[in-house]
Amino acid sequence: MRAVQRAEIVDYVTYNEQRAQHREAALAAKRLRRVVVADCLTFLFENHETIRYQIQEMMRVEQIVRERDILHEIETYNELLGQGGDIGVTVLIGFDDPAERDLKLARWQALPQHLYLVGADGRRIRAAWDPRQVSERRLSSVQYLKFAVQGAAPVACGSTSPAKSSARRPLPRRSARPWTPTSALSRRTLRRGGSQSTRGRPTRRAGPRRGSRGRGRAARRSERSP
Repeated sequence: MRAVQRAEIVDYVTYNEQRAQHREAALAAKRLRRVVVADCLTFLFENHETIRYQIQEMMRVEQIVRERDILHEIETYNELLGQGGDIGVTVLIGFDDPAERDLKLARWQALPQHLYLVGADGRRIRAAWDPRQVSERRLSSVQYLKFAVQGAAPVACGSTSPAKSSARRPLPRRSARPWTPTSALSRRTLRRGGSQSTRGRPTRRAGPRRGSRGRGRAARRSERSP
């Protein structure tokens, strides 16, 4: 998957002036790449367009201007893209009732190991994730996952317990073609999903960026609207 380059990112003031058109394009890309499983798990298959949008939105929310901080955001979010035949997927856990959501997040700490994609041969491909996304008390409502599909398009995604005993959503069948934004996903797979601007920043092994004024605010926003 093509990574986002520095030359593609504009300052947050310029972006704010052009935000309406950028947002429309990004949400159109997300609609083709979003699949809901078990009514509460939204699988978003990331690509160049969705990641660039997240970088620009985070810069806008936190008013990031320092060059090193911009580069840090680009590097951090580019890690969500699949490389070497992998697919990067963001899973959003959502419930309308905040109390139910808090209860599930506390109980579903093992959820990432129950998520999977299905290959054309029927094989279940399990997720890889950063264990720091799961604390001792609860699961983050936004999970950043990688699936080693070896460059092939999956045909379904799903979850075993604890998100219900078993739930699976098929993706439209296609001939064996390289993964593209529309080759494995279509509007037929959609049920619902948020259109939030930021999902919170993914955890990086190098640690959080210094001077992040809005990190807590953005993280709380992603918790409220997964």
